[in-house]
Amino acid sequence: MNRLFLSIALAAVLVPVVACGKKSGGSAFDKGDPGGCDSIADISMCSDHSADTAGTGKALCTGKWVATGCPKTNLVGSCSRNNGGIIERYYSTGEMPSTAAKAKSSCSDTGGTFVP
Repeated sequence: MNRLFLSIALAAVLVPVVACGKKSGGSAFDKGDPGGCDSIADISMCSDHSADTAGTGKALCTGKWVATGCPKTNLVGSCSRNNGGIIERYYSTGEMPSTAAKAKSSCSDTGGTFVP
């Protein structure tokens, strides 16, 4: 659970860091083709990115970028961020398996909106 919290906290910290490099009035994210960052094997999470956040998502992805988006198999819950531009997905498989209750808690503790 500590690695999961650390991963979520790191993501929450990276967004403002990325934003610091942008000019005033611009988006904190780079655009690109929608897809997902699959880190299920390592942290039991995958993040889907809309076209508005995909460029930054792909650049910061430490897993495998998948153009088709995150898989639905073994999914226990999701967390919407950036007005739906990023959907973090939690899985029951991988190195840090989650449950719906843990996913909901991690999401709400870091300011996201949980989606069962």
